[in-house]
Amino acid sequence: MSWGHAALDLAEDADERAVKRAYAARLRTTRPDDDPVAFQQLHQAYQAALDWARHRAHWQDEDEDERGHDLSAAQATGIAEALPLDQALARSFAHDATAAPAEVVWTAVVDDADAHDPVRILDRGDTPFPPAAPAAPARATEPLPQPAAAQLDPGTFAQRVIAEAQQSEPAAFERWLQLRPELWSLRDKPLIGDHVLHHLLTHDAPICADNFDLLAQCFGWDDVGSGLDPYEANACRLRLHRLWVLQPRNQHGLARYLHRPQAPVNADEARTRLQRLTRPWQPWRALWDAWPAHRVAAMRDTLDLLGVHDADDAVPPLRPAQVAFWRALADGQRLSWPRMQLALLRSALCALVVLAVMTLLGVLGRAPAVAMQGVYAALLVMGVGALLLPLRSLGQWQLAEEHPPVRWPLLRLWLIPLLAIGALLVIHLGDARIAGSALAWATLGLSIRRWWHRAGYVFQFNGWLLLGIWPFLKLGGLALMFGEVAVVGALLAWTVDAMTKVVHR
Repeated sequence: MSWGHAALDLAEDADERAVKRAYAARLRTTRPDDDPVAFQQLHQAYQAALDWARHRAHWQDEDEDERGHDLSAAQATGIAEALPLDQALARSFAHDATAAPAEVVWTAVVDDADAHDPVRILDRGDTPFPPAAPAAPARATEPLPQPAAAQLDPGTFAQRVIAEAQQSEPAAFERWLQLRPELWSLRDKPLIGDHVLHHLLTHDAPICADNFDLLAQCFGWDDVGSGLDPYEANACRLRLHRLWVLQPRNQHGLARYLHRPQAPVNADEARTRLQRLTRPWQPWRALWDAWPAHRVAAMRDTLDLLGVHDADDAVPPLRPAQVAFWRALADGQRLSWPRMQLALLRSALCALVVLAVMTLLGVLGRAPAVAMQGVYAALLVMGVGALLLPLRSLGQWQLAEEHPPVRWPLLRLWLIPLLAIGALLVIHLGDARIAGSALAWATLGLSIRRWWHRAGYVFQFNGWLLLGIWPFLKLGGLALMFGEVAVVGALLAWTVDAMTKVVHR
């Protein structure tokens, strides 16, 4: 028995006419404006019951044709009374069926609330009747005109569904889906869902996660037998939601997407971050936006949450130049020109502060020498700030492991011996012992740090350890002027590291 018959409280042998009468009776209490969900269920039950009744009638007609039974005059009269023909024509046909005509061909039009139902020919062929006195010929009947059924284009309507999902809030979009008559058809709804899913998987359509869930529920994408990979569906959902929060009108959605308990983000902050990534590229403005230390980390977290790892991942309205700039600043393992520019800007700001303070002290104390010292202090701060980032990058480059390989592996391996040899040349050939010794001791510190870090040793400070090495620290202070000692120590630490990490592997 059809589930539609059960939903409409019909018997199993209920014909098409009974199904339509039950559906019309239910429509009086179930209206689409009052309860869209119940109306959609009622319409689906009506379609299922109608299809069952039509198939059942078709099977019965085939069985009767195989048996070869002919219609009698009484049967013809009963059928004529059941058909929704003109009443006078029905009486005339019933009277003529017992009176005269030997051969009659007649048609009927089934009254159907669904405009798509075609004109059905109930009987066609030679129907024998008992011979009788000739009578007036039966009036020819023509099928009642039916309006042309508008063919639904699933692809076009799928585009309409996608556009509505991009523009509407979840509550309004859910009601819109429930009130679409195009989605009440059991035949058209799967076709529309296939077109919508194909478009979402292959195109960038900004849709919020809630609206995507409504589409999945409407078209059954989350069902077990849908055939859609749940991981692929979730990846598509996240990708479209990230595109949705990038739209300027969805700043509140972007704030909720970026918000973390340890790093709260409000709507204004979300709008500001989005503006940094979407405004036209201006190098000096971008550098000025990045000079506070916390902004680089905030923009790095924003790009990570949005799934934008490089300029190639930038989708409208993001600017590839802005994305590349902030990504270069966030990459602390590589020395790049944007990082160098930012270091110069920060050191220049610090130098200006030092110069302003020293000049103010010189003016208030009436000491011009203090103001001149401020100039030297500002230049020193500027130089240290400019060299700090390259030295830090040099240290990270030397401390990196052999795998994965880094840039310029040969130079990385032989840098410490080259620096040690250079320190000796400065001391003996350049007759600059102080400068050469400073270079030698810096090389020793770098070599020890490289060996200690790559060997995996961990240093734990202890007060007793300080007392034990205190004599050596005093001797080291005396040996600062002897760069040759530092050169020997640097070469020794480098040799141990090279033998364990390079040669043996």
